Amino acid sequence: MKEDLPLQILDSEDMHVVIGSKAIVEPQGVGERFVSKFIGWSAKKYLILHLPSHLALLEHLYNEKKLIIRYISCDGKVCGFETKVQGLIFTPQKVLFVDFPEKIVAHGIRSRKRMNVFLGGEISFNNIKYHCYILNLSSTGCKLVIEIDNHDIVTPKNGDTLYLKFILPGVSPSDYSIECYIVRIFENKKRGFNQYGVKFANSKESTLTSINDYIAHSEKYMEESCSLDN
Repeated sequence: MKEDLPLQILDSEDMHVVIGSKAIVEPQGVGERFVSKFIGWSAKKYLILHLPSHLALLEHLYNEKKLIIRYISCDGKVCGFETKVQGLIFTPQKVLFVDFPEKIVAHGIRSRKRMNVFLGGEISFNNIKYHCYILNLSSTGCKLVIEIDNHDIVTPKNGDTLYLKFILPGVSPSDYSIECYIVRIFENKKRGFNQYGVKFANSKESTLTSINDYIAHSEKYMEESCSLDN
């Protein structure tokens, strides 16, 4: 049975966004929205968002207009808040100033915490070993990337089983080998790599405990880089 993930009411310092984070902006009462991104802020005063060059909803972005802004935080939550337009600047670029929110509504989209990482690893597939990088990690799975510049490489497909080896710095023991299977593929042939969402299978309880410990310790420091209270 799928676990229900409750809504959370967070203070504004727990927004956890970074410069360039994508935002969905919806003027209230209009029924339409547009894609933007966060490009700056002054804590407790305002947020700054970039506006598209051609925006049909521009006439609805007047001072004091109420907005709903939604985004994915850098700790993996779907977040949203209500705010008001403070003003717009049209040169040299179109930017939107909005009130800094007092509260954020957040909803976890995963039943297990997932941490963005960059760890070197190795996968074994079809009796061949490939170097890989792990981009995020939880106790149930991870996202990894494999270079595919070599056209002779046989890439895994959905449902394929592979074996992943990696090291967790600062955790004892530090090296792990886990059987896993592919549940999602993100192809990017133009850039010469594929990304894979994998789920761990038959992992030892001690391995899951070590991963959770690593995530918990890393979270204390990595979330600081996402804080707007600086």
